[in-house]
Amino acid sequence: MNKDTKRSELGLFFLKNSGESQIGINNAFFSAFKDRPYWRTARETVQNSMDAAADPAKPVKVFFKLKKISTSDIPGHNDLLTAWVNSEKEEKNPKENVKKIYKNAIDALKKDTVSILTISDQNTIGLTFIENDNKCALFNLIKNENITEKPGQTNPGGSYGHGKFAPFTVSDLRTIFYSTHYKDNEGVVRDHYMSRTV
Repeated sequence: MNKDTKRSELGLFFLKNSGESQIGINNAFFSAFKDRPYWRTARETVQNSMDAAADPAKPVKVFFKLKKISTSDIPGHNDLLTAWVNSEKEEKNPKENVKKIYKNAIDALKKDTVSILTISDQNTIGLTFIENDNKCALFNLIKNENITEKPGQTNPGGSYGHGKFAPFTVSDLRTIFYSTHYKDNEGVVRDHYMSRTV
């Protein structure tokens, strides 16, 4: 999605799972962050921003803000609620902790307002997006799993490995929306938006 996308065009798109692989909602990727979810979310996101410094001679600034919005303002709100309800129906004999995950998400989506944690940075190169390139920086961070490459960054202190899952542990909706501002290979400034629910 780019900055010219109209609000009426926003929604969820479910890609065909041709390999029929499944990732359980109680994903092992989250286990490493459950003990200190907020601290680990801050650590992982700040590391990503520091690795993407635009001018090494200047400090990278990272901002954390908590605010409330109307739940209906969540892009694809109805689609997201339907997906959670349908996914819960597919569970076979779920454990109590899994039931809690579904309950938290569905209850949150049915409320009038929802708390949003926004994380933004300054003096970074942004996450580049290249159409049909599933190894570009934005795709590596959001979609790929166990990928340790950070395209366009030299001597990164971290990688897009399990750390990318840290922010999901502080979201009852298990959903993150990303926006990126970057220059493409021709030097043109672009904006791109992408989300993921796990």
